Amino acid sequence: MVPTPVRRPRPTTELRCLPTFELRVGGAPVPLPHRAQRVLVFLALRSGPADRPELAGTLWPDVPASRAYSSLRSTLWGLSRLTPSPVIAVGSSVQISPDVRVDLDGARRLAQRIIERGPGKVATPAALAALRHDFLPSWSEDWLAAEQHHFRQLRLHALEVLSRHLSEKGDHALAVEAGLLALACEPLRESAHRTLMLAHLAEGNRAEAIWQYHRCRELLANELGLAPSPEMEALLQRALRDGPEPAGANGAEPEPPAGVRPAEVRPAEVRPAERNGVLRSPGSPPANL
Repeated sequence: MVPTPVRRPRPTTELRCLPTFELRVGGAPVPLPHRAQRVLVFLALRSGPADRPELAGTLWPDVPASRAYSSLRSTLWGLSRLTPSPVIAVGSSVQISPDVRVDLDGARRLAQRIIERGPGKVATPAALAALRHDFLPSWSEDWLAAEQHHFRQLRLHALEVLSRHLSEKGDHALAVEAGLLALACEPLRESAHRTLMLAHLAEGNRAEAIWQYHRCRELLANELGLAPSPEMEALLQRALRDGPEPAGANGAEPEPPAGVRPAEVRPAEVRPAERNGVLRSPGSPPANL
């Protein structure tokens, strides 16, 4: 009797872009030159095949077309030698293999779900892990900038929704963590400061909420010459009146509770080019996703 050959399962290919690039096949990292990384990321952002001329012209815009095509051909040849290959090239069309799992895709779907339908039964630790990082923040590519900004806005909105939901459920530690993640990404985002103040108030930490207000006021004044919005002022008044008046209620910054250091927000981390798209004046519509 001839033995039946054993079929080994196809190794899983993962493309990770949050926050740094990594290709893994069967759980093992695969080192790639930067030009191969750029090709994979470009294809991962496409919903379908890309034409070779478009791919070469986008990734090598500053060289003659013949040299760009040559660079693309050699890069695709190198990727095709991987087992399994993460790309499919047929004629003039190139696309990422449907077997490749892209972490950015999962994070975007999760963020959209939270924003549109609420967290529901989403596992909070997994959600916080998926939304913890930006999309390739160390890469500066013109063709990538819009996608980077789009994902940042998605995850910021999702983190704020998640934080408020967790506060309502009484999961105060995770609510504060979600608020801190949003604030660490955009320290001048006033809605993130408000979300964090709400998380502190839900937990009964009025001094922390008041301290957060003053940090926000200082940042807005120093970086943009702006004052807090009426919504921020209303939250401050809520913190001041809910219970005995804390130290600093007359306008001075209150001292933080003993043994507690409020989260530091460093203005140096703010990306100046994106400030105008983050803060809104009272009554203006929310930023488009």
